[in-house]
Amino acid sequence: MHNTSTNLVVLGSFNPAILTHEFLTQECGLDIVGEPTSQSLGVPVMATLEYDSLSFFADLGRLQIVEKNCLDPRSSRIPGYLKKYLEKLPYTPLSKCGANINCNLEVEPIKLKSLGQWLKKDRKKFCEIMQVESVELDVSFITGKDEESIKSCVLSTNLAEYNACTKMKISEINNTSIKIDFNYEVVGLGVDKSLLKSITDEYNNVVDIFNEQINRIFSE
Repeated sequence: MHNTSTNLVVLGSFNPAILTHEFLTQECGLDIVGEPTSQSLGVPVMATLEYDSLSFFADLGRLQIVEKNCLDPRSSRIPGYLKKYLEKLPYTPLSKCGANINCNLEVEPIKLKSLGQWLKKDRKKFCEIMQVESVELDVSFITGKDEESIKSCVLSTNLAEYNACTKMKISEINNTSIKIDFNYEVVGLGVDKSLLKSITDEYNNVVDIFNEQINRIFSE
């Protein structure tokens, strides 16, 4: 697994004007070393701050923190950063939150062949290997005169814990590697803000779900 990046997103009602280097380091106490390498401030409806491996984005409806080149998502700093940021905004209305993990994955050719066969002829197999009652599948094919190949697929599942849902997009499929874009989403923060802990205090559980889904699909 390489070229991994992870990001956290919260939807709600935000004031982008407070997103400054001073707010992050002095008010929130984030241990960010160095000054921003790029920033877009002074625009009423949005603000961005970029550091070597981190970026922060806020507009009126969204707050997003991204960590690039994250070798191990379990050691990511951004769950703690998000928690500290929002602790300074206790009265900010929130609606939903999510985590995204993106990576390139080396896969044995025989396992990619099995994936293609399941998607073409045995889609119920995904319920069995992922141990769920149902899986929503969205598959894109490339059809030629002589053969048909999988361009991409999206597997969506619902989880009991936090009533969360996941989406895993598998794309850029070749003989030895694929691109994975994984999304974990929790709604209902407008009623219960404590659900935010699903991507802060309990972020490693999200990483475990991500790894488990990959292992179930590609260990068969």
